[in-house]
Amino acid sequence: MPNERSKIIIREIHYWKEHNLLPEVYCDFLLALYTQGERKVQKISPLLIFNTILLLPLIPISLVVIYHTEIHPILQIGILTLFLTFSIWSYKNFKNQQYFFSYLALVIVLILILLLSLCLAKLATIPALFFPFIILMNFISWLIIGYKRKHKLLKIKGILALIFTSFYIIL
Repeated sequence: MPNERSKIIIREIHYWKEHNLLPEVYCDFLLALYTQGERKVQKISPLLIFNTILLLPLIPISLVVIYHTEIHPILQIGILTLFLTFSIWSYKNFKNQQYFFSYLALVIVLILILLLSLCLAKLATIPALFFPFIILMNFISWLIIGYKRKHKLLKIKGILALIFTSFYIIL
């Protein structure tokens, strides 16, 4: 096949892969076929790295804001909502990027949702007796998202968290 034609086909396959027009496995197979097994290493953009650096400290900062400061609960919820919005935006941006960054953003979103739901329950003066059930519902949602998104690691985390929370409730 002439070199120019194969370059055009390879560009088209990359376009299909990027816009989810074909499953990723098919695109990888076609790319391996047309590039004769030569794979180019995907470069990680500086924006992706910067976004990840901003995303990583959100959980520790959230824990500090909730448990180690005397900030008004409504302000705590506002800060958590701001962090959650940023992490959801990051997840949407990372979704078509490399799997690790997408998964990291998803896990941070889920942890922030857990913290926000506990903060809202505390603000609504729900008795502490119901907190394990709120946590249990969050972990069930992790399991459901793991099955829908086909994230094995998230399924495992959801199952383990459900087991530990169930033992906590029982004991």
